[in-house]
Amino acid sequence: MTKKSIAPIAGVLGVIIVAFNIITFVSAKEFSANFWSGYSFITLSWLCLVIVSLVIGNRKDYTGYGLFLSTPIIVISMIYLLFELIAGIMIMIIADFSFRASIVIQVIIFALYLIILFGLSLYKGMASQKLKERTSEASFIKPFIMQIENAKSRSKNILLKQKLTEIGDLVKYSDPVSSIATADTEVRINELFSQVSEDLYKEEKTVAVSICDEIIILLNQRNALCAANKKH
Repeated sequence: MTKKSIAPIAGVLGVIIVAFNIITFVSAKEFSANFWSGYSFITLSWLCLVIVSLVIGNRKDYTGYGLFLSTPIIVISMIYLLFELIAGIMIMIIADFSFRASIVIQVIIFALYLIILFGLSLYKGMASQKLKERTSEASFIKPFIMQIENAKSRSKNILLKQKLTEIGDLVKYSDPVSSIATADTEVRINELFSQVSEDLYKEEKTVAVSICDEIIILLNQRNALCAANKKH
């Protein structure tokens, strides 16, 4: 997150706390224990929103899916600030309100906020991890398709081009999600394909053609493993 994007957030939060302090100290008739109780917890809720905004804003996953997962955390911090404003102001203006009760009420509100914040943070971490796993699972097909297309464009052997086209068609309709069961097969496919790349510029029949047949067999095996893995 850049300094330019932090500036509006800092500006809004700054205006909120300045306006609150001006209104509070201008309108206050006496500075009782309840006054300082309400004032302290309202300031605490504001600080929580500031800290949450800065932490999320400085994360590398601030944009896109990361921001989507972080939004509920920001929203709940804003709701906590609103609730604390209401509770704190009521405590500050009600002269005969029990000081002990004011502390208990505000501590409960703060504790509920922390519990919800922890739950949302835990969910965000689990969702982010799941996204990384899904991205990792789908990391075989797309790069392999690009390698095939690149090889086809460079190959001078007509028969090899046909085999590469056959492999490409098979890969495009393959299961995009890998698993632990398919890992060894995918490693072997990549190893074999690196050998194919060595014969791309040969116009005569090459060993690469027979290697392509082996790759086709392995791709079919991978698809069978993917299908079997989904059944369990």
